[in-house]
Amino acid sequence: MREIGYITQEPTLLPWRTVLGNVELGLELNGVPPEARRAAARQYLEFVELAGFDDYHPKQISGGMKQKVALARSLVVEPRVLLLDEPFAALDAQTRNALQEVLLHVLARTHTTVVFVTHNVDEAVFLGDVVVCMTAQPTRVGKSVEVNVPRPRDRTGPELNALRKELLVFLTEERLKARAVAEGTGLLPPATEAGRSARIHHGSGAE
Repeated sequence: MREIGYITQEPTLLPWRTVLGNVELGLELNGVPPEARRAAARQYLEFVELAGFDDYHPKQISGGMKQKVALARSLVVEPRVLLLDEPFAALDAQTRNALQEVLLHVLARTHTTVVFVTHNVDEAVFLGDVVVCMTAQPTRVGKSVEVNVPRPRDRTGPELNALRKELLVFLTEERLKARAVAEGTGLLPPATEAGRSARIHHGSGAE
């Protein structure tokens, strides 16, 4: 029904509407009749494992459940592209992992194209088909890696561990470059010789 869906780090649910009412919102704004939008909203709540929570309000559910509602609300309008801006960053590790699995389950059904922004390398290699890393200064695409690991993926398997290491080496090098630039322009105080030696040794080891 629309081209782009968007989910932020905060669920941004309407507190006066129920879970079902929040998921229906986009369909309601698009003029979908009540019976049809209610049926669609319930279907997507089932997809995100929230069947039976129709009449709850946001204050009655957990942070992870709120993000599930936000996901259902964005997907029910059938966007071609879904933009996710660190949607799981504020959640604990266990809930975060669970929501990653839910996201993959839903996307396997909908085949929606997703652009997922995250600072978490583990999350990137577990979810992504392609991981794009940005440089520090100036900000641009610095590295792009295809994740040719079939699903379901083992988070601790050797393939993902190798990719994780490759990306962490790149990001560490970028951080050291940015630090060197900042020191050279006077934005940071000069490093001590001991500190500088430690960073050079760390950078050499990463290579």
